[in-house]
Amino acid sequence: MSEEIRVEFVSGPDADPAEIDALTRALRAEILEVDEVDRVEQASAGPAPEGSKGLDVAAIGALVVGVAPGVQAVTKVIEVVRSWLANRSPSTPPLQMSIGDKSITVVASKKQQDALVAAFVAALATGDAGEAGKPAE
Repeated sequence: MSEEIRVEFVSGPDADPAEIDALTRALRAEILEVDEVDRVEQASAGPAPEGSKGLDVAAIGALVVGVAPGVQAVTKVIEVVRSWLANRSPSTPPLQMSIGDKSITVVASKKQQDALVAAFVAALATGDAGEAGKPAE
């Protein structure tokens, strides 16, 4: 059985859906290269609106990643996401990664990323990542 990681762009209402879709597809391709990844699928935004023929609405900018259980597989996916984001334009929206009720927002600032990821991974290992992905105030 695999764990699921939700990876989603954190973008405002003025974001270009076509640009977010292109970024999502590029990120998906990178994540698929990780050996511990079982699958990477477009996330669901829920059932289609009443009266439409679709069964499910895809969430633009969101992926569900199935990985082998364990912190090591999650860490590899986080590193791929960090590296991918670091190679993008500074205007690329941050990415939020969630595993169950635990989440972390990965941003372009390498220094901030390093501190947040280290705290998040350490908290995952101890089972207390609820607050680890939040920036210090």
